[in-house]
Amino acid sequence: MEKQFVTFKIGKSFYCIDIMEVQEVIREISITSMPNFPTFVEGVMNLRGKIIPLLSIDKRLAEIDNTNSSFDRLNINNQSNIIKDANNKKPLKLIVVKIETITIGLLVDALDKILTIDENQVQSAEGIGKFTSHQMIGGILQINDEFYTVLTPKFILERDETQLLTEKLNQEK
Repeated sequence: MEKQFVTFKIGKSFYCIDIMEVQEVIREISITSMPNFPTFVEGVMNLRGKIIPLLSIDKRLAEIDNTNSSFDRLNINNQSNIIKDANNKKPLKLIVVKIETITIGLLVDALDKILTIDENQVQSAEGIGKFTSHQMIGGILQINDEFYTVLTPKFILERDETQLLTEKLNQEK
């Protein structure tokens, strides 16, 4: 059976998410920093009247691995309040997904393409890398010479993290 994936890049790595899990893609975003949020939450944004948290995938993976992120790509441009990649100064993109009852934005460096593949092409990631034991990694996909890490959005946040973010967002209203 065919499946479609939204592919994107963070740093030098390629990732993808099943298109059925993606609510929308936003090409340029405004962000508001928020104190006392988990370190992988870069801030929040207003999406058509709804406040959503913005998550850094690389920081999330670093927390899962119980280490600090190997680099801090992100900074805030105070003039335009648009979050940008510190290395190349391009505005970051956002992939909006829903986890249980909370809508979140995943910050990405670049949108790549939509892939249509046979679902059998997704291989197990078990034992391949340091994060593959976590349910957030749904597999590995190889297209030509590129490898894509398949992310499973419903496992990006633990249940207690989902509750914490929901509570914090409700406090901000």
